[in-house]
Amino acid sequence: MGNKKQNFARFGVATKGFVYVLIGGLTAFAAFGLGGQKSGSSNALDFISKQPFGKVLLIITAIGLLGYVFWRWYQAFADPKNNGTEFKALVKRFSYFISGAFYGFLAFSASKQVLGNTSGGGENSFLLNMLDIKAVAIAIGLALLVKSVY
Repeated sequence: MGNKKQNFARFGVATKGFVYVLIGGLTAFAAFGLGGQKSGSSNALDFISKQPFGKVLLIITAIGLLGYVFWRWYQAFADPKNNGTEFKALVKRFSYFISGAFYGFLAFSASKQVLGNTSGGGENSFLLNMLDIKAVAIAIGLALLVKSVY
């Protein structure tokens, strides 16, 4: 992998870490009664959007999440650790792909917040319902369950 690609992937991993720290912080504030809320990734994006320069932060977060998608899909398709093509290795590589897809939808959600929800319903809302983050999370959970069995 080239140096620029490697830096982009590192930025993606760091962004994923930032999102998790933010989720943990918001949940901890809620647990201690300091005004936070039990949150997930979409709540973290909402929190970012309400901050000063929130749209800029969301754009940076979306770009970083795309870097993480790049890294996961690179792991899935290029197989840099030479996992191979045995069943266990394919399940692992498939879980990398699903993980990348989840963070791709999260990046899409961040970009949608920056651009605003301009869809008035109809066919666009059907597509967005098909790409529901919760459904993707369930798919990732199932993929990880299969991975843990093997």
